[in-house]
Parts: sequence; structure tokens; C-alpha cells
Amino acid sequence: MSKEHAMRFPLVGSAMLLSLFLLFKFLSKDLVNAVLTAYFFILGIVALSATLLPSIKCFLPKEWNDNLIVWRAPLIHSLSVEFTKSQIVASVPGFFFCMWYASKKHWLANNVLGIAFCIQGIKMLSLGSFKTGAILLAGLFVYDIFWVFFTPVMVSVAKSFDAPIKLLFPTADAARPFSMLGLGDIVIPASCHSMSANFILHDYLQQAAICVLGPSFQLDE
Repeated sequence: MSKEHAMRFPLVGSAMLLSLFLLFKFLSKDLVNAVLTAYFFILGIVALSATLLPSIKCFLPKEWNDNLIVWRAPLIHSLSVEFTKSQIVASVPGFFFCMWYASKKHWLANNVLGIAFCIQGIKMLSLGSFKTGAILLAGLFVYDIFWVFFTPVMVSVAKSFDAPIKLLFPTADAARPFSMLGLGDIVIPASCHSMSANFILHDYLQQAAICVLGPSFQLDE
């Protein structure tokens, strides 16, 4: 992620949040959630299969991991998808799990999907530098304060949005059966922690290399 991307991130998030708020305001909540359920059904299969794949592929034949299968759309030949047999195997449990979530909307299924989204989000989001991380955190700080405390938008969308974008924890309060933790509150701090851990590891390896090979040795960034 570049500094420009970090600056735009809260603006794009605000546009998406406001769009969802308007959809729930002017359209049927059931219709919007049905479309979102179909979208997250597909997204959930992809996220779960990507999360399970490292644990599954070591038990499968090597060629299943290496040989790519190319699927081309019947009418749009320029549209193609590449995958391996191992990815197909990993997507099978993801498919049935997403079926369970779509049919029951159980809080445990919601949390498993949410954790898978978090893992993939942390894996894909690379801040690149501490300056980029600081810009992103400052922008999201203003974003959260504005949409939560100065408008009803964030709370309204969170209550209406029936999708695994938050972790749910059962409570003893009948009026509020679940407490919530947004996935963004996990992914963004974890990405900053990951960047710090990479910096510490790089510094440690640099010092170890200097001790062994001499002060002129430098690790690549």
C-alpha cells in the first residue's frame, strides 16, 4: 500500500458505507441482505479455501499443487480463471460451510468466516512503511469518529448488515444478545503489528549477518 492509497482508503470506505446506508434506507432490507449473502457466499468459499489450502496441500500429490487448470468463460473468452486441483479440494469444505452459514446464519459460522476474512486481509494488506501506516491510522481515526459519533450511518449499517463483517460474541443480556467486533478493528492493527514484526526480524537478521560476515554486509530491504 502506498501513501496515496492510505490517504484514499478512508474516502473509499466512506463512499461504500454511505452507499450501503442508502441501500438499506430506500430498498427492502431483506432484498439487500439476500444479495449480500450471495456475494459473501462466493467470497467465503474463496477465503476459506485459501485459509485451509496450506494445511491440506501437504497431504495431496505434488502435481495437484503445481499443475494449473485454466477455465475460460463460454461467451467471454478473454475472461479466464486459473486454479489447481488442490484449490478445488480446499474449496469443498468451504462450500459446505458457507451453505451452513447461508441457511442458518449461526453466529459461530459467522465468526469462522470472519476469521478467514481477517487472515486473508492481513496476508494481502502490506503497509510498506511506518509513514504509510501512520497516515492510514490517522485517516481511519477521523473516519470512525465522524461516522460513529456524528452520524447514525455506521451504527445503522452495522445493525442492518447481516453478513460476516464482524465477530459476534453471545451475552447474557436478552436485549443485546451479541456484542460485536468489526473485522477492520482486527485487520488494521494486525497489519501494523505485522509490519513491526517484519522490521524487528529484518533488524535481527542484519545484526546477525554483521556479526558473522562483517560490518560491510547489508541485507536487501
